Amino acid sequence: MLRSALRLRVAGLLSILFSGLLSGVVGCTAGTGGLRVDADEPVDTREPAGVHGSGLPSGLLNVEIAGIYDARVQLRHGRYRGAPFVAGGASRPTLEILHTPQARGDLDGDGHAEWVTLLVESSGGSGTFIYLSVFSELVAGGLHNVATRLVGDRVHVTQLKVRNRRIEIELVERNAGRATGAPQTRVWQLADGGLADSRRVAGHLVYGHEMRTLQPCEGGEEVWVIDGTGGDLPGRYRGLRSAPYEPLFAEVTGALVSAPAGEFAAGHAQALLVVELLRLEREGFACRLDLEGSAFRALGTEPFWRADVNGNVLALRLPGAAPGRFDVRPDRRGDVRPHVTGRPTEHRWVGGTERAPKSLTLTAERCVDPMSGSVFAYRARLVLDGRVLQGCALTALPQR
Repeated sequence: MLRSALRLRVAGLLSILFSGLLSGVVGCTAGTGGLRVDADEPVDTREPAGVHGSGLPSGLLNVEIAGIYDARVQLRHGRYRGAPFVAGGASRPTLEILHTPQARGDLDGDGHAEWVTLLVESSGGSGTFIYLSVFSELVAGGLHNVATRLVGDRVHVTQLKVRNRRIEIELVERNAGRATGAPQTRVWQLADGGLADSRRVAGHLVYGHEMRTLQPCEGGEEVWVIDGTGGDLPGRYRGLRSAPYEPLFAEVTGALVSAPAGEFAAGHAQALLVVELLRLEREGFACRLDLEGSAFRALGTEPFWRADVNGNVLALRLPGAAPGRFDVRPDRRGDVRPHVTGRPTEHRWVGGTERAPKSLTLTAERCVDPMSGSVFAYRARLVLDGRVLQGCALTALPQR
């Protein structure tokens, strides 16, 4: 009886000793090709709060993450806990995937959707850092982290979506759990193996076999153009030009990347990877356009009309009538913030009286002027005392 109890106690001690040695081996980076794995003793196999039932695929909860620490780290059930900075200390690097918000969409134009998630990182100090990570599905199965970028310290992301090959996020800065600033919009796209700022660029576009360039309105160096619109940009250019290599005014969204190798792109230090065509015109004011403070201008033909929105004032010009100005208010069903890169789906202003209502609605969808063939990013609908006028709309040019 005594010998049996002694054997069980010795076996238990050996089991504990072996587990400790095994945990120490798992926590090392040697022999893992620079991959750091969870250094907990023992490994916590429970799913962390906020991940269970989130709808994320299991591959995302057990994936390698690059771009945050010196080496790649391995998530386990959505979490990574590194070794303490000081032996026996409490401070250690921690990383956890957030179950919401999340998004999925094609970011590189290959026809396959990527996953976009947020990660929260802490190294034991007062800072809590939010990262944005993109994952692609491998042919052999599983997920691969293709890009990671810091969003900010102590920020709260309220919205995350993928649209037109871009990642759009809404965030507010927080301190002591309270918002400390106005909501911000940030937009990124995959470029040069990472996440680059996506922005509006306006200028004169030339697109052909030997020359694909954009000279920005604000000046500076001419950039080479890389089409990321799936053929929409070159197709629209060919349809509107009157001669090969004719400069057309264009407004696009894209990111600056390294210029490609090749004799045609030689001499260009940078290229613009265009993911969306917003506006294309052969006639008009082009870079000289000045809306005089107005956020939007709507234009129509048959009959010709124009409407400018400046704050809560709608300025109208109609054929056979003197210019008019009317007080309007934004309809809160739409989003009336100025267009930066990611466009709200609709802007709407209403005014007038019950007997003589007036409204202007701008919908974010491709609009082609029937007379000039010009391309615009918004479709316009103007209602005046029961009369409906259709047209297109544009926004003020990007700040120079």
